[in-house]
Amino acid sequence: PNVRTQIYARHQACFQLRQDEVRGSCEAVAKCLQGKPYSTPVNPCDAACTGGTSGQLPLRAACQVQWKVMTSVGRVCVPSDAPLDQQVGWRIAMQKDYVETMAAECRSLKTTTTTTTGGSSLFCFALVVPWTAERSLLGLQDAIQSGIFSCEAHAIYSDRVMYIGNATTRKLENTNLHCSYSAKTHTAMNTWIFRNLWLKVLADGDWKKHDWIVKVDPDTMFLPQRLRYIVRDYWVSMRGQTGNGAFLNNCKFGLHGPIEVMSRRAMVTMNEKLSACKAWPPQEDVYLRECLAYNQVTMIDAFTLLKEKACGHPDYWNCDGNFVAFHPFKNPDQWAHCNQIAKEEQSFN
Repeated sequence: PNVRTQIYARHQACFQLRQDEVRGSCEAVAKCLQGKPYSTPVNPCDAACTGGTSGQLPLRAACQVQWKVMTSVGRVCVPSDAPLDQQVGWRIAMQKDYVETMAAECRSLKTTTTTTTGGSSLFCFALVVPWTAERSLLGLQDAIQSGIFSCEAHAIYSDRVMYIGNATTRKLENTNLHCSYSAKTHTAMNTWIFRNLWLKVLADGDWKKHDWIVKVDPDTMFLPQRLRYIVRDYWVSMRGQTGNGAFLNNCKFGLHGPIEVMSRRAMVTMNEKLSACKAWPPQEDVYLRECLAYNQVTMIDAFTLLKEKACGHPDYWNCDGNFVAFHPFKNPDQWAHCNQIAKEEQSFN
């Protein structure tokens, strides 16, 4: 793959390592900048307190406090002849006992099993408005097995059950897909629709079996293989599957809705905390961005993720450059033409 997909924001992410509470030795930062594997302390609270019941939540919070104390102590330098209660080793051992006790209790409450290693398996989904051209767009993608249909798993949602090619839509209950448009911003006021969509996706649970979750609008020409090149990068994978997870910021103006990508760990966070985010602002992509930031999900700039006019690319329709997605294409023939051009360029590279 073109090397541009690998280094689009490495410096920023490596600098962020130095700011974290539990990461960031000088050696780790140097290896990160060189694109080499680096080791960071594994947070046992995250590993033990996921995939279970609501009873894990207070244990996880208490465990995180003790883990933070333990790692902070581990970076303190004290003389070897200091009093016992000031010696680092003794204090780390004490905190380690607290952490291990709470982590063990968290594990005892687990009801499901999740994979903790990073990877590039994609669960992709779309919302289709049945009285628009979106149904034909997804029918084309199914016929040629492109777009979301070339992910490891996919799902289509709508306000009704219907057939699109070989796929059957999943119904969003009590959801009216009609929405108003803002004359000022020229955007759909659709937060409540997509909030219901995310709640349904979380409840269905398909995402638990995959490393990255991708929401794609039907009029977005999407190349999953190019996305896999990005998420296989070591530091992207590392940040995606630790802490509260990560999402990919696809535009210099902030997250835009044609394609939204977050890690499985971020989905775990949202599964626990989405209800805490009020259905505001009215634009779904702004709402999602602010909700993710509120819940401390790491943002990774990935400006090769989306090429669209609203993000400073008026020539998006050329379908050139090493982008993951191009938007918008409202006509199936235009979508197919863009898909062909981009795949030919990919083969050439």
